[in-house]
Amino acid sequence: MCMRIWKRVKCTIINIFNGGSPMNEKKKKKPIRLIVFATGHDERIPKEPPNMEVTLSKPIKPGFRRAFTVGIDEAVDKQPDGSYAKSEVLEGDSRAAEVLPESTATELKGWIYGDGAIGAKKDRITVDGHVGDGDVPITLDISYEVQSPDATAFQNFTEGPDEAIPT
Repeated sequence: MCMRIWKRVKCTIINIFNGGSPMNEKKKKKPIRLIVFATGHDERIPKEPPNMEVTLSKPIKPGFRRAFTVGIDEAVDKQPDGSYAKSEVLEGDSRAAEVLPESTATELKGWIYGDGAIGAKKDRITVDGHVGDGDVPITLDISYEVQSPDATAFQNFTEGPDEAIPT
């Protein structure tokens, strides 16, 4: 009637829930345990757009700019204005980084500006990582400091102990 495998499955189900079957009382076998692992459908994991951060090794003097070059692992698509990247200021009051027209699909060249007030600055450069239709933004955040080599403020004031005024 049933195949031998199905009889085992029936016994297993009986053994799990009833602790044993009257038919198997004579044999005293160890119960066979079933573990059922059910899975659902596959679902795509949402991806954050790739973001890279760099910090300039030394501060930029006020009123100066610094050249930069950055390579890209694969060719990127041109922006609607014909350039390969766009830039924006995230923090600070300096001008946004400028991406030069001589940049290519695999290498960006430009300037980071140190105009504006002294302090911390952050710019973002964005490229379209997908050649053709569709937009896959890849961003590069550039953090830097604008500082003057001249003394502009006192720092680290410390107090000593009280002592009598000499006469």
